[in-house]
Amino acid sequence: MDGSELKKGNLPKIVEKFEYDAAVGGNTRVENEITTFNHCHQRINEIKSLTSAIANPNSTKLVFQKLPKHMRRRAMSHHPNRLPRKYRLAHRAQMSKSGAPAQTKRPSRKYRRKPSNILAAYQRRQRANIWLETHIWHAKRFHMVSKWGYKLAESSCDKTFRSSYRATMKHCLIQDISYVGNIEIRGPLDVLRNKFERMRGRTPDLGLCAKAYVGGQREGTIELFSIDAYPYGALGRFQFIWKRENDNDALRTLWLFAHPSVYQKLVDELCELFELELQDDLENGVKKHMNNTINAELYEMRHQLNRFRLTGPLSHAVLTAAFKPKITSTSEEKTWFVDYLMEEKNRKIHQTQTKHWNDLKHIKSAIDLPPGMILGLNIEDPRINRPKKRTKALPLIDSPMDDGADVCCTIPEFNGDSVLWERNKCERIQNEKVSTHEICVQRNKNILVPGERCAFENKLQAVPVLLIQRPGSKDPKNLGYGNGYDVIVPPGYGISTWMCLIMWGAKPGALREMETVAREALEDEFLPDTTSSIVNSNLMANELRKKYFRSPPNKRQNYLKLSIASPFKCPWMQLIQEWCNTSSPTEPKYYVLRDKNKLNKINQFLLGKERNLTDIDENCLIPVSLAMNGRGNAKKFSIICLPKKQDIRNNEKNRNEFINRPVLSEPVAIDVNETQRKLLRLNHLKMLKRLRRRRVRVKRKQQEFVDRKVIIAPSHTTKQTKLQYDRMCELWLPSAPKAIRKQCTRDVFGYLTQCQFMFHEAKVSGVGYVTVNGIRELAKLGVNQKRKLNQVLVRDPNSSIYRFATLSIRYH
Repeated sequence: MDGSELKKGNLPKIVEKFEYDAAVGGNTRVENEITTFNHCHQRINEIKSLTSAIANPNSTKLVFQKLPKHMRRRAMSHHPNRLPRKYRLAHRAQMSKSGAPAQTKRPSRKYRRKPSNILAAYQRRQRANIWLETHIWHAKRFHMVSKWGYKLAESSCDKTFRSSYRATMKHCLIQDISYVGNIEIRGPLDVLRNKFERMRGRTPDLGLCAKAYVGGQREGTIELFSIDAYPYGALGRFQFIWKRENDNDALRTLWLFAHPSVYQKLVDELCELFELELQDDLENGVKKHMNNTINAELYEMRHQLNRFRLTGPLSHAVLTAAFKPKITSTSEEKTWFVDYLMEEKNRKIHQTQTKHWNDLKHIKSAIDLPPGMILGLNIEDPRINRPKKRTKALPLIDSPMDDGADVCCTIPEFNGDSVLWERNKCERIQNEKVSTHEICVQRNKNILVPGERCAFENKLQAVPVLLIQRPGSKDPKNLGYGNGYDVIVPPGYGISTWMCLIMWGAKPGALREMETVAREALEDEFLPDTTSSIVNSNLMANELRKKYFRSPPNKRQNYLKLSIASPFKCPWMQLIQEWCNTSSPTEPKYYVLRDKNKLNKINQFLLGKERNLTDIDENCLIPVSLAMNGRGNAKKFSIICLPKKQDIRNNEKNRNEFINRPVLSEPVAIDVNETQRKLLRLNHLKMLKRLRRRRVRVKRKQQEFVDRKVIIAPSHTTKQTKLQYDRMCELWLPSAPKAIRKQCTRDVFGYLTQCQFMFHEAKVSGVGYVTVNGIRELAKLGVNQKRKLNQVLVRDPNSSIYRFATLSIRYH
């Protein structure tokens, strides 16, 4: 607009600005100018409240909530020291108003690591489970489990499965088996012989009172049963040692070593057998049972000795390097060993044992010694005979011994003598033991040359030990595997001896290695009819079943579709009952066949050299070993099935064409409980929702009459939930299967109890048990087909594939 237009009076038209006002809901006119006085007058109340808030800050937020986000920590609400210093006082004031308890300062690590406090904590933790003397050492390096009332090492934290096997084959593996309990029985030899005849099997094996064992020079192994119950009621396999008889000893002493799962059962059977009564007085911390009529006594020495097991060809070399016989000296202080050598007989025993041990130093392995040989030694304190760093002990081959064959084949008369048989001496040895701290202090004072022996170490008391030779496996395929020594050490010297053997090259093992050694030797640690096996199988089945149901339904293996009736346990009783020809209302008992003559007859029957098995009881289980013919893997609880004619033809066809496909695959079965499970779960959820709605209605009614907040009542549905869980478990996996023999398309006549890849055979092998009637059916099938009689089908419980395996009778 130019000036001429202004002069004419043409003023510009003012355009009004309209904006949308959300509060009014339409257009409104906005002022071009605002008067300051009027605006402040209208906002005077807001200014006053803002000024008051700045002068008197009152906030609902806590102090630690006002910090910037990058400085906030979750632990600040409980630990004021997490906050900056200037906020700590205000934070404590806020926490005290809420009624929170004052935070007590945790004791310092220096206080917690005091010896007295550590000891008190250890004693508190041992109330639930008993600790071995090597527990602290194992707890730092192994996975620990609670078993049989003990806290035991299960497996190493490192990957040591193959290295442990190499140790058993070429080196030395050591295991702490001090959980094996000791029972001492005293009485006349005739009484002991007659009584134990009622508990042993009627087999041609050597008995408890055989001449080979009564002299106290060898350790024996025996199968014991309940009183007058053979062949049923098996207790287990036990090791035993006789104390050497003196000229004036009318009573004989016997040590029985029992597994903790059957220890109390064996004690009860022995008390009933000898008619013993528990005495009120306790002698040296052991339980005492007596029968004055027959002059018999029983002592429970469950935690009185340490026992270590050394396995492998270098076990002898490790013991030779670690155990040095104590040299007699007149300048020693007053110890038990000085008093022991005052008698001429004891000096002769010590000299004989020392000479025999020195003569055996140059042998290569323990397998060269007589089976079960016992050797007692009085050695130097193991703490003064360990190398500075871990060293691999090797056999001494530089100077071979003279007349080696005679030394290895003969056992001196006094070999088994030891003061470990006397409980008062063992208690004195434990009390007179010099602590490791005192040894270090004295060594620092008296040592002249670093690393050399000092005079103080020669004054330490001797330590009595018992060495027991183990011959190893008797199987021709792996003869001698697992040979080594068992070392019995007095109480108080367990960890000292353990560390000495470890430093000389022994590789530590645990319960897993115990099963591996037994499996590689084709032996079963627990036979199915023994008390130990029943206890352990029930515990394992409960653990595996709980683990199975902890997984969500879409992650569980549906065993109903796989036609597997019992994936976590071997139902021997039901298997025997379904295979017995006679139908009786009572459940038949079962037992494992141990008679080697009958086992040999069954083996000849499979080879076609024996026509019938009429004298074999139908209620017995036959121990067998299986080896997979080709590909395929089998695990524990795998089923052993009878093949059909078509299976044998398909297997031969695949072998001729070099095809590795399976001969048979189990068809997927129909899960008859699937609909019922879904309906049961739906009804259960409806019930829970209905109960919750009922509790909500009750809460709302109560809220109408009170001012405070009403909390909803607890559900109290634990009983219903537990019942629902049990019903669902039964629908997923019935605890009492309807059929075992006919659970799948092939007849089941046995189970595998141990199976894995065998290193010495380079194939998958295992041990198991089958029924007698199943062996007969297998033989009929082989005769009709004019083929081998030892080919069976094996199927893993988690797979639908059948594989052929070779069956052979196992002489355990």
